[in-house]
Amino acid sequence: GSRRVWAIVLLIFIIWGILRIAPVPFGKVTIQGNSQLTTADVYRAAGVGAPINVIQLSPSQMEKRLHEDLRIGTVSVSRRFPATIVVQLSERRPIAVVMTMFGFAYVDPTGMIMASGAQIKGASVPIITGKKVDTVLLGDTLTDAAVQGALQYLHALPASVQGRITEVNVANPQDIIAYTGDGTAIHLGKGDVPQERAKITGELLRQAGEQRIAVQYVDTDPSAPIIKN
Repeated sequence: GSRRVWAIVLLIFIIWGILRIAPVPFGKVTIQGNSQLTTADVYRAAGVGAPINVIQLSPSQMEKRLHEDLRIGTVSVSRRFPATIVVQLSERRPIAVVMTMFGFAYVDPTGMIMASGAQIKGASVPIITGKKVDTVLLGDTLTDAAVQGALQYLHALPASVQGRITEVNVANPQDIIAYTGDGTAIHLGKGDVPQERAKITGELLRQAGEQRIAVQYVDTDPSAPIIKN
């Protein structure tokens, strides 16, 4: 009996040893939370090659590599019995484009530079005008108060309203102005209390739509919000 047990244990160790070094497929890696990134994108970023062999993969190393990818926000990698590695992640999404000395840069809601280039391409997000940022590197975060105010305001807007904003002008940091695609100006003051101003924007634009008002501009001053027609 004990000899048989030892034989089984030895066989398991031999199989495990072969799986540890041989280029044979074993188990699977599943990705959760990705919509923009493909499974192949995540595999590449995590260092997962073919054939997939979960015994040869290190969840901590995969997690470290994924943390370094600017397209990924939060990430956790864990093993699930018997032979699965689960990658749970959230994606960073660009919320605006800023003008740089040499072109344009996509930024996420925190102001982090996600991508840059000579031309705008890909995501259709509002452009922040009125200020050119200095030479920026991927991973840098923009700290300018007016730009930060604009980004926080955009992030706080309901999705239906966010999609209508095409530009935010920060040339005058005391009077930041957002514009909708149909030319309505939305005055944001210094960009303070962005959540409140975003909520007021939604309410004023809804009112204007219901009452069919031809809007010239709206002022999101929390103490005196107005629609000017």
